[in-house]
Amino acid sequence: MLFRVFLIYIVSVLLSNRCGNLSAQNKLVDSLNVLLTKTSADTSKCLLLSQMIEAESDDNVWPTYNDQLLRIAEKNLNMPSVSENENLKMIYLKYKADALNNKGYLFNVQGNFEKALQNYYRSLDIREKVKDQKGIANSLSNIGVIYFNQGKISKVMETYEKGLSIQKNIGDKRGLALTLNNIGYLFQSQGDIAKAVDYFHQSLVIQEQIGDKYGQSVCYNNIGKMLEMQGENADAMKMIMMSLKLRQEINFKQGIAECYVNIGLLNNKLGDKHKAMEYNFMALKLLEQIDNKNGMGYALANIARIYFNENKLDSAQKYFAMSGKIRDEVGDKKGLAEAYYNMGTISLKIGKIAEASAHFKKGLQMGQELGYPSDIKDNSGQLYKIYKSQGDAKNALVMYELHCRMNDSLNNESARKASIKTQLKYEYEKQSAADSVAHAKESEVKNAELAKQSAEIKAKKNQQYALFGGLGLVMILAGFMYNRFKITQKQKGIIESQKLEVESQKYLVEEKQKEILDSIHYARRIQMAQIPSEKRVNAMIKASRTNC
Repeated sequence: MLFRVFLIYIVSVLLSNRCGNLSAQNKLVDSLNVLLTKTSADTSKCLLLSQMIEAESDDNVWPTYNDQLLRIAEKNLNMPSVSENENLKMIYLKYKADALNNKGYLFNVQGNFEKALQNYYRSLDIREKVKDQKGIANSLSNIGVIYFNQGKISKVMETYEKGLSIQKNIGDKRGLALTLNNIGYLFQSQGDIAKAVDYFHQSLVIQEQIGDKYGQSVCYNNIGKMLEMQGENADAMKMIMMSLKLRQEINFKQGIAECYVNIGLLNNKLGDKHKAMEYNFMALKLLEQIDNKNGMGYALANIARIYFNENKLDSAQKYFAMSGKIRDEVGDKKGLAEAYYNMGTISLKIGKIAEASAHFKKGLQMGQELGYPSDIKDNSGQLYKIYKSQGDAKNALVMYELHCRMNDSLNNESARKASIKTQLKYEYEKQSAADSVAHAKESEVKNAELAKQSAEIKAKKNQQYALFGGLGLVMILAGFMYNRFKITQKQKGIIESQKLEVESQKYLVEEKQKEILDSIHYARRIQMAQIPSEKRVNAMIKASRTNC
């Protein structure tokens, strides 16, 4: 257990120091490989293998690590000790799901869409069982890409939206950015340029925030292709070159090859046939190294197109046929629609009208099935020319109207303005950010001053709040004291009134008592007046004695 904790720490340090160049990647993989040979715990081996897969960019190397990861996971899942331990079971199920997802990616690169889809769904099933929300969203995004390649457009948006909802809920910015980019590419293929621009830039902003060079390169490449579709070839070239630089930094071979193809296409449009051919052959060589048949089909078609423009029809026909064969093998319906158009163009050029018409009809039918305006526009435009030359006015008018409708869909002025406006807004925001960096020190000083002022204002506000709070307490206390004073005054008034009442009663009692005493005294005086005095009584007694 302690070794595993230490191992996780070592891996995290290695990954945190990971550089984008090939030398640093090789050193990282070598370091992880050394750790792999020194551990016997299968959980630790799985951890190391998953990081080696992440670090290795060569599609001829990392699949061996992935196969090893899958074997270890499946071996342990079949062991009773693991099946009875819920925690271990969950760990190995997650590793198995990751390995299956990686196999799906490899089949997708090789153009085997059916096997890619099978592995993606097997991975999704496990991730749903273990409730791995981030993994579920990732699987849905990958499945959406396969549906896109197969031309199942209704299913594409459904899977993207499910994944997008999960990524927003869990805060998976990297996954969210990639899904937004995929949705943008879907709208681009359908000719909805305004929505495509919006989604590409939403994705790019997130990619730059999290510092994901791979994601940024994808966005720049897609924006470049979108600008190229609208005839903004110079601006498109800038975007593709920015994408190429990032992809070279992280040694993303498939992406580098894709950029070579797009640079070749742009040079062809700009009139530099030599550079166009050079970049397409560079792309073809790199795609053959990594066995990317899907990309090979596009590179071969571009090479054939250059030969066609130089009127080298035999070479053009040869490379168009090679491109069509590969696209048919891998089930790339969109590429196959383009291949029919290209083969039809050659047949038309050499005077095989019936053969050309058959190719264009197949290309148009496939384009309509997929719902891609560019394929419909190209094939219907050629069919219009054929029908017109044959005097078939009815079908010529139908094809002409269809061609114009698709052309308007792809190049309408409002979409063009929306694209340019969004691009200018983005460039302005980037320039503002650059200016901000250039004046960082000045900004830091201003920010420090503002922070100081803010602190002082906050302190003053706190003092004011304390003062107001004190005044409030004083007012409450004063109100309480005033209330007590009024009650006391009222009580005193009652007491005074009662005292006066008592004194009044006392006065009345005293007056009554005085009247009674006066009455008694008066009666006594009367009585005393009627009773002879003692002296007289003695005289009377004495006189009576004398008479006797």
